Amino acid sequence: MKRLALLLLATPALADAQDDAAIAFFKAGYKDACYVAFDEAGLFTAQPERWDLQVPTSYGEKEPVTLWHFPCGQGAYNSQELYVLNSDLDGMRVATFAAPDLNIVTTDPNDPDSKVVSVAIAGWTADVTLVNPTFDPKTLTMKSHASWRGLDDAFDEATYQLIDGHFRLVHYEADPDYDGTQKPQVLYDAGGN
Repeated sequence: MKRLALLLLATPALADAQDDAAIAFFKAGYKDACYVAFDEAGLFTAQPERWDLQVPTSYGEKEPVTLWHFPCGQGAYNSQELYVLNSDLDGMRVATFAAPDLNIVTTDPNDPDSKVVSVAIAGWTADVTLVNPTFDPKTLTMKSHASWRGLDDAFDEATYQLIDGHFRLVHYEADPDYDGTQKPQVLYDAGGN
């Protein structure tokens, strides 16, 4: 009996009506855009991952939130992933992720591979996909790492914390220099929040 209980604890959440609703929601809005999620027959190439979570809120109580992960796109060295959230407070929705628009100044404006003089955040946007993400359900932390080319000497990396039913950007760094080395600059940090 103990072995069965341990097996059930280690098994992802079992399929139920919420899974059916999340899959229908994903298919209705993203079947064409998320081309790697489906094979030629329209079936999933891999079953979506699911986590049932207790998420902290700014008002003190934890909120039950269900998170699903769906593959969306694939490049040579980057994958794009989409996440769907469901909670009693906000219902079913696609997770969004704050992302900075960068102003990168190089020594030769016509050659993006030339030496970077400065990099700064020019503004903000939000994305519905993350590049090469990993999610830690124990810490409720999502990390992304986007390689700007295969060598991975130029990249950006973001860390998000799941709170109040949404992913909050808490750290962002980038290395915009195509110089063969990794030297990221921290461009945003929420100070450990």
